[in-house]
Amino acid sequence: MRSLKAPWSAFLALVLSCGPALAQSDLFSFSVKSSAELSKRVEVTAFAPDGSAIAAGLADGQVGVMATADGTWRPLTRHSGAVTSLAFSRDGKLLVSAGADGVIRATPMGEGQPVEMKRRGRVDSAAISPGREFIAAADDKSVTLFDAASGRELYALAQNKKALRALGFARNGDRLIGVSEQGAIFEWDVKTRTALRQMQDSDKTAFAGATNNGGNLLAISTEFADFQKGAFGNVGAMARPTDMYREERVKIYDMETGTIAKVLDGINGQARALAFSADARFLALVRQAMKDSFLVVYDVQRGTQVTSIPLQGSGSAVSFSGDGRWLSSATDRGNVTLYAVSGVMPGAAPTDLAGQRFTFPVATNAPLIDTSARVILAVMDFQTDGVDASSGHAASVMVQARLEGARNVQMVERNRLDQLLKEQNFSMSDRVDPATAVRFGRLLGAQKLLAGSVSKTGTKIIVTVEAYDVETGAKNLRQVECNRCTIDDLSDAIGYLKPKLVKE
Repeated sequence: MRSLKAPWSAFLALVLSCGPALAQSDLFSFSVKSSAELSKRVEVTAFAPDGSAIAAGLADGQVGVMATADGTWRPLTRHSGAVTSLAFSRDGKLLVSAGADGVIRATPMGEGQPVEMKRRGRVDSAAISPGREFIAAADDKSVTLFDAASGRELYALAQNKKALRALGFARNGDRLIGVSEQGAIFEWDVKTRTALRQMQDSDKTAFAGATNNGGNLLAISTEFADFQKGAFGNVGAMARPTDMYREERVKIYDMETGTIAKVLDGINGQARALAFSADARFLALVRQAMKDSFLVVYDVQRGTQVTSIPLQGSGSAVSFSGDGRWLSSATDRGNVTLYAVSGVMPGAAPTDLAGQRFTFPVATNAPLIDTSARVILAVMDFQTDGVDASSGHAASVMVQARLEGARNVQMVERNRLDQLLKEQNFSMSDRVDPATAVRFGRLLGAQKLLAGSVSKTGTKIIVTVEAYDVETGAKNLRQVECNRCTIDDLSDAIGYLKPKLVKE
């Protein structure tokens, strides 16, 4: 391994310091941690789940790992052909590598001997199940399952017509997802050995593919081709190359429903490698546009590009770490760059890995307000922490708007509440206590007074709604946590909270 050359390092630092050219979202930021130059083209990379190391597979067959703490490189194993696929087990104890030599090797990261499996031809992709029971490998003929402990071949799941660009296990490892270079998407039940689903992407091509950690999302990079407007103006005219236009895009499939959840279109150049962040909020890709190559990160939920970094050489691989701290890019010149990132939430549970955004910390499912009979409500402005005070006012207005249409609910008009607060020399932003709630509620003729708060820590927003009983002063509350969110998601969060406030 050689250290990064000074001129490129200085150039990269200069580019990253140019804010307007590389707009970052309020959720995502990055900085260069380290960079190394290996001897050959880097074909694939994969992070250890805890982010302690990144594995790289080279064109000459070498597989090694680089420590994220200090950038030290350690050779691990070698194939006789280019490395085509890398995958860590979820516990980080095994690294599965596959190569053009047809060999699949499960190498322990600690003590123990590697387990080797063999196919007749080139292995295009490989994956290991979350519990380390199975290793799946796809060559140009079939998808084969092996016993991960012994390397014994178990059975073939399917016969392939084209190479598979990606393989990934879903759920608890009982499902396997694959996508071919022709854009055919497969899902198999590995226990019953049956095909559960086969779909054909309309673009009929896939340059790269990636699944998220939960296995419920599949991203593929495609190319859409169509005729230019006005082409074939004359009857019987022959098609010319200039009559066609092509558009590169990335499609993200929801594998639970088998439908397209998001399309990232207008990508300038071919996306040659893809990787989801641990929380599935961000998608990184290597984009090749003519002679220039870039590492690009998209905010998946917004469908917007949040950063673009020029690469030294042609980009060949990209990876996010499972702990949410690291991002890497690699090139055909052997350059591996490690970026420290923030704004990515570690995936600690299956629901989090699946990208669940809204959770309810208060365990009870009973609605906060009993609407079996007519009830009169008044809503105060919410307290704020970590966000502007205007967000507290906006939250109270949104809550009132959501409740106004509920059965048996009558809302106190805001101008009456404003007038009372003025008379009592009390600000909407002052904290409400039981005694204040009882006093204001009685003066307004309300049966319950609603207050609450909006707080933001990192990329988590918590909305709390408190209901004070005007007769007794008793208080109850309901909360919603919006994970990987900005204040723009406040309306959605309150929408998800509504069933916890009143019966639909």
